[in-house]
Amino acid sequence: MKTSSVLVVLVMLTLVSGCDSFRQGHSNAVNKLYVDLSMLDNHGLYGPADGLRSLSYEFCIPRDRENLQQVQMIDVKAQVYGRSPGRIGCSQDQWLMVSDTQRPDYRQVLEALNEQDYIDKIVPVWFE
Repeated sequence: MKTSSVLVVLVMLTLVSGCDSFRQGHSNAVNKLYVDLSMLDNHGLYGPADGLRSLSYEFCIPRDRENLQQVQMIDVKAQVYGRSPGRIGCSQDQWLMVSDTQRPDYRQVLEALNEQDYIDKIVPVWFE
């Protein structure tokens, strides 16, 4: 392989591996977290010093009280929205859950949610 071909392959591999930068979490769990944790400070905030704000996120859970209680134990800030599919597109058999990262333990909360089998993905919410 010519030097230019090797260089192209290396650049392509670097770009492809970088596409997964929004998926964070435990390496031994199926990764369902589409939140870029690198943008957040130790308090779960991002933005300029004079405009720090939390990052809101959403996910769907099955319409089951046991799952709801478990999620609310993991994420005490999680709010359930029973009539909205959210931007994530929860089905009629699911509840939309919305929370945010403004707390020191946001990483642990997101990792614990990521480990739940009944959660397919966790995505940022960009309110307008």
